[in-house]
This record gives sequence, structure tokens and C-alpha cells, in this order.
Amino acid sequence: MLEISSSKCRIDFVIDSVRNSALSDHGHLVAFFDTVSGEVIDGRPIYEDFGDVAPFLIACGAGDIADREFSALKSELDSSFLYINPRRSRPWMIKTYDWTDLLLGLLDYDKCQPGSGAKELADSLLSIWWGTFGKEDYISGRAIRVNSKKAIAIPMSSLHDIGMFPELLVQRSNVQNETQSMDFLSIATKIVDSIVDDEFTKKYGIFPNYLNLCDRLSPGVSKWFDCLFRSKKHATATTANLFKENTNALASVLAVWEMTGEPKYLKALNHWLDGCLKHMQTPSKMIAMGWNPKKGVIHPPTDHNFQFVDLMCDIYHQTGQERFIESAEAVANTWLQARGSSGFFPHHIEGRYSELAMSDSQTDFSVALLKLSALTNNTSYSTAAEEVLQSISEYMYTGAGMANWVDVHSGKALDGVCKTKFLVLSLKGWFALDNKEKIYKDPDFTALLSDR
Repeated sequence: MLEISSSKCRIDFVIDSVRNSALSDHGHLVAFFDTVSGEVIDGRPIYEDFGDVAPFLIACGAGDIADREFSALKSELDSSFLYINPRRSRPWMIKTYDWTDLLLGLLDYDKCQPGSGAKELADSLLSIWWGTFGKEDYISGRAIRVNSKKAIAIPMSSLHDIGMFPELLVQRSNVQNETQSMDFLSIATKIVDSIVDDEFTKKYGIFPNYLNLCDRLSPGVSKWFDCLFRSKKHATATTANLFKENTNALASVLAVWEMTGEPKYLKALNHWLDGCLKHMQTPSKMIAMGWNPKKGVIHPPTDHNFQFVDLMCDIYHQTGQERFIESAEAVANTWLQARGSSGFFPHHIEGRYSELAMSDSQTDFSVALLKLSALTNNTSYSTAAEEVLQSISEYMYTGAGMANWVDVHSGKALDGVCKTKFLVLSLKGWFALDNKEKIYKDPDFTALLSDR
């Protein structure tokens, strides 16, 4: 159990809000509810976010809610392992991105509740995943679901879908004293190799949104893929997005390097930073969200830069190479200057969203700053993190939940919708603040703070 002394009232507020407004009659957590009345807005389950909610609920003493969520999730997977996020616009399309936090949550839940069957459930899902999406020459990330037991994989490797799998496979391979049904590390390495060996990666350092499969597919399929995903209409195929596509894949490269110690992967980490600073860093030192070789920066910086700071801290901690922590500080320092008078970070650095602050990014940025403070011994970062968290408490916590959007200057709530996932994840900031001396010293606690 983590120490939650000074932030206990905030944690109690979050848990009470979840109990009063976010629990359905069927036991699962609902997606959205009204921040004032607590009335449910979207009662559909959020099983794809199990890894974002279960660990924090358990850590703060609300394990009974996590247990109910697990029971509901297990019933869902018992009826169909081919899970589809109910909020996706295509109800027949499986995106394996939706399986990653689910799987990570099952592995975390197993650590807290051994013997629950969570690990076995994760292994069954991983077996289905590998049997459906694992091909001889590539890993697919999407499939068309034919029925509850059958799906046809689409020949595309989107880093949004596959980028996080190597990291979770490494985590699964770390379980000791057991016979494992799959060679998890070998599969993780195969996926990471396909990323770092891609032509785009070799040329630019950063990772493309889609891996180039044209030379790995049959001529007919290759031609179809090339026409569809290399056309002007789908320019995203030759674009590098920072958030999710690149950051999740980079975390996977780090995880495989930690396990194997292969110089190839350490070189890839440095090559990525070279490419990111060259192509995506703006004159103000922020990191652009999207870059294209022909167009340059196509998406300006957003508050999701927190994940760059977070990852650079993790990579520095493991490698000891100063350039990573120096890059983290450069980006963090610029963003600290961009905060509004409310204390919040703006969602976008330009345009209409520059006047707004988004709830989840405030939590994540505060945690990244606490990690940066732990590595640099610079207390100004932890002070700033505490200020952001206090602003969350003052402006975003409302009568029944947590506002998702507020004015970055006044702090005035601009919507009445609470996203249950973001509400529970706000616990992470209070945990990190109350236990900041454990960051990078207690491996289990530090792992709890990871954002993917």
C-alpha cells in the first residue's frame, strides 16, 4: 500500500466520485458521467482502459472496484476474445491498440491479486493476438471481425496499434519460475527489429506511422497496400506522429534493449533522438506532434510533449547518457514558461486550443516533472508539479467528478463531462507527489507511473 497522507482528501474525493457515479449496475465502470449531477452520459464499459484504472484503484484501497471491473471484463472476454472498443466508429474493425492497456492491466492485476486468473486470461488473449495478427514477415495491427471467434488480419503495421506490444511482451517474459507458452521476448524483438530496420527509420531516425510492408507481401497485396497507404490521400503512411506512434514504439525499443543489452537498440535510441531534435524540435525547443519529409512540421506542439519528457527521463535513467536528460529539461523548461495564469499547461501551443487546458495532460505533465526533479535534484520541477496538481484540485474537481476542459487562464470549467478514465488517472499525480522520494528508487512504484 502506498503512502497517501497529504493528498488523502483528493484521493478520497476521486474514489467517492467513482463509487457514486461511475459504477454501473452490471459492475463495470462507465465511460462518461455529468460532472455536476453524476448522471451517466455513456454507460458503455471501458475494458480497453483496464490498465489505466485497476492499478490505481487497488493502490489506494479501492480494490473492490477493480475486482468488479475484472469480473465484468472476464465475462466479456469469455464470450469473445476478439474485443472491440465499443466507441470505435467501425464496429467490425479490431484495433489491437485497444488490447494493450487491457493486457497491461491484466498483468498488473495479477501481481496484486495472484491466483485471480488474470495472467491466464492475458496469456489466452496474447495467444489469440499472435495467432490472428502474427505473420511470417510482419505483425498486423488491425483485423476485420467475422464473428466472435474469427477475424481476418489486414496487411498493415500501424505503430499506433503495434508499438506498445514489445514493451508488454517484455513485461510478460519477466515472470519467473514458470513454463511460458510463447517466446514473448523473441516476438518483442521481432517487432522492434521491424521498426528500427524500416527504411524511414534508417533515413530519418524517427519512426513512421506505418511500416513499409511492400517488400514483404505478395505482389498483388503489395500493390494494393502501396496504392492505398502510400497515396497522397493517406499521407499519414509516410508521416511521423510523436504521441503514441513514436513514443510507445520508443518505450518498446528501450524495454528490449534493457532485456537484451544489444548495442543495436541503444544505437536506435540515440538515432531516434537525433532525428527528433533535427526534424521535430521547434525553435522554441518544443516537439512538434507530426512531421512529414516533404512538408516538414505538419502538426505543431501540444501538451502531449509530457511524454517526450517522461521517456527521456526513463532512457537517461537506464543509459546514463546526459543528452537524454538535457533534452528533457529543454522541453520542460519551455513548457513551464507557457503555462496560463491558472497554472495549467495549454492543450495546444497555437490556435483555438491554446486557450484550453485538458485534464489528463495536466496529471501526466506533473508526473513527468516529478521524474525530472528526481533525476536532476532540481526542486523547481517538483514545485511546478505540485502547483499543477493544486490547480487540478481547485479548478477541475467539481461537484461529482472532474471537468475535462477548462480555460487555461481563468480555470473556469468549459464542459460538464467527466471521463472516468481521466478521473481515476488523476490519482497518479497525487501518488507521485506523496511518494516522490521513491521515483527511480522503487522499481514497482516507478513502473506504476508509466504513461503509454
